[in-house]
Amino acid sequence: LGFQGAIDLLSPFRLFQFSAITRRKHSPSRENFQNLKVLGLVYFLYLFLFSGLEYTISFLTHQRFHFSRMQQGKMFFFIGITMAVIQGGYARRIKPGNEIKTVKMAMMLLIPAFLLIGWANNVTMLYVGLLIYSFAAAVVVPCLSAT
Repeated sequence: LGFQGAIDLLSPFRLFQFSAITRRKHSPSRENFQNLKVLGLVYFLYLFLFSGLEYTISFLTHQRFHFSRMQQGKMFFFIGITMAVIQGGYARRIKPGNEIKTVKMAMMLLIPAFLLIGWANNVTMLYVGLLIYSFAAAVVVPCLSAT
């Protein structure tokens, strides 16, 4: 691995350039390398948005809806169960080769999900947004991991 290899794995700039991949004996073709860079960027942006919502949703529900810790726990339980059902019932049945198309659809669903959650003025609207969000979250990670 060496010092240069450690720098490739620790530097955010080098991580986005996939420097560690290009230094291997069998580096990918130029087309595959470009696809890998796009996939890495999409995955990073998705996880950035996902973790941002997951972190702030507790504050939103406490402030806007006066959720107790128990209600927030039930909300996260709802998200988790929904994701498990969708991953087990839908995501695992996505045919090989359809992953990118499915990821694009799921990423587009995040827009109305985030808007519904952000604009929710009642608990029903919040949970509809969370349902759409859970569907998208349950599909994106397995599909991106499969490509």
